[in-house]
Amino acid sequence: VNNGTKHDDDDDDSITTSNTKTRNDTSSTANNNNNNVTGAAPENLHDLITSPASNWNQILQRLENNPNEAQNWLTERKNGDGDDSSSTSSVTISRLPLHTALRSSAPKEVIEALLLAYMDAVRFRDESDRLPIHIALENKN
Repeated sequence: VNNGTKHDDDDDDSITTSNTKTRNDTSSTANNNNNNVTGAAPENLHDLITSPASNWNQILQRLENNPNEAQNWLTERKNGDGDDSSSTSSVTISRLPLHTALRSSAPKEVIEALLLAYMDAVRFRDESDRLPIHIALENKN
């Protein structure tokens, strides 16, 4: 679980807790967030970006109205077999919306909006110790 520790490229030991988002990922939670049957807005920017029916204009509008969401860390704990139950082989996933958008091959306008909203995101590493530039190069964004 991300205890608010920044995954910073520098030796900065500062901690951010107010923008940390934590959830345990279960198949029912993931289905509820992604299928969005009721028409309600996804719970967070990460869910909106990864939704199978991503509406990039909706994401741009959400960032314009709520730029601070670009600072929200998503933290998920999964065990090695994809189950959310307790396990000694659990994996903690921790990333910013910029990491999520780059993994999702978001259009450049979305990436630019995320950078404008939170330029410091380029300095933070994800759970795989990769900076956003690494993810962009791997996904050829």
